[in-house]
This record gives sequence, structure tokens and C-alpha cells, in this order.
Amino acid sequence: MPRGRAGLYRQSGLLHGHVLERPLHLVAVMHSRAPFRHASVLLAILTVPAAARAEGVSPIQLALVDPVQIFDSSTSIHGLRINLIYGYNRDIRGLDLGLVNRNSGSFGGVQLGVVGISHGSFTGWQANFVNYTEAKFVGLQLGAGNLAQGLLGIQWGAVSFVGMDAEGVQIAVVNYANRMSGLQLGLVNICVQLKGLQIGLINLARNGVLPIMPIVNWAF
Repeated sequence: MPRGRAGLYRQSGLLHGHVLERPLHLVAVMHSRAPFRHASVLLAILTVPAAARAEGVSPIQLALVDPVQIFDSSTSIHGLRINLIYGYNRDIRGLDLGLVNRNSGSFGGVQLGVVGISHGSFTGWQANFVNYTEAKFVGLQLGAGNLAQGLLGIQWGAVSFVGMDAEGVQIAVVNYANRMSGLQLGLVNICVQLKGLQIGLINLARNGVLPIMPIVNWAF
């Protein structure tokens, strides 16, 4: 090749495939960085559950039948829990959906399903066919059977039961409260101590106008 032409090729970058080497070099750099990007994405995905497990809190839970669930029963769920058959966790904050929804701690949010069991306090809306709160319930308990140790709010269903103090309204075929402050509306209303009004076919209250009254009973 003539020297002048070689110099021309050298200046234009065509000699030894320099034009091709530059794009290939850029592609090589891009490919060399790709694994790092993929690794960082994978690390981000893996560290969220790891951090959640370390703190004992997860933003999401999917359960088949405890212990066949993403996070074990000692984990609290702050976000969304879906229980395909039966889920069991500690504290729940957010939305709880499933056939049997159970928690060992407190609950705050909305629970929808067939059976809802809270061994701690419940604040929000519990709407299952059977609702059971072992501690105080605050909000709306709506279902065929509603059971709570204490109530501040409304129970509405076929049977409503409060083991201790109830403040608010009970609406059911049969209502029972140990100490009732508010309104009982149903066919049969029962309470040990009443501060309020009972309206129903049969009304029982030790401190009422009479211990047993038809249609209406009250004590203030």
C-alpha cells in the first residue's frame, strides 16, 4: 500500500479496523455493565424481604395454609395479606382477605372473609361470616356471628355477643352484652347492666324498668 494512502487510511481511522473496534468497544463496555445492573436489581428484590424479616414486618403476605405461607406466623403484615385457605400472623395493618384470617396480635384496617379471628384488639371493619375478637373491638363488626370481649362501635348480624363492656349499637336477632351503654335492637336483647335502650320482642336487663320487658326496656 502506498505510504500516502496508508497515511490517509491511518488518519481516517480505517486502518486495522479501528472504525469497527470503537463500536465493538462500546458494546463490550455495555455488556460488561449489564451483569452489574441485573445484580443490583436482583439484590434490591432480595433485600426487601430480608429487611422485612429482620424487622419482623412485611408489606405483603400470601398464605395457603399456615405454615405454608411466604412469611411465618411471627411476622407482622403492614399492607396486604391474602389467605387462600388459612393464614396466621402477628399484627396486621391494612387489608386482610381470605377464607380464614387469623392474627395473634392487634389488627388495624379491613378484614374480609369467611372466618376472622383476632386474638388482640381490632380497630376498623371486620366483615366475615363469623367475626371473633378476643380483646376490644373498635369500629364495625358485620357478619352472621359477631363476638368481641369489648365493643366501641357497631355490631350487626344474626348473633352479636360482647363479653364485657359495650358502647354503641348492637343489631341482631339475639344481642348479648355484659354491660351495655347504648342501643340493643333485635328480637331478643340481653344484658346484665344497661345504660341505654333495648328494643325487641324480649328485653332482659337486671337494672331495667323490669328485669324482663316486651317491646322496650331502658335504664339511665
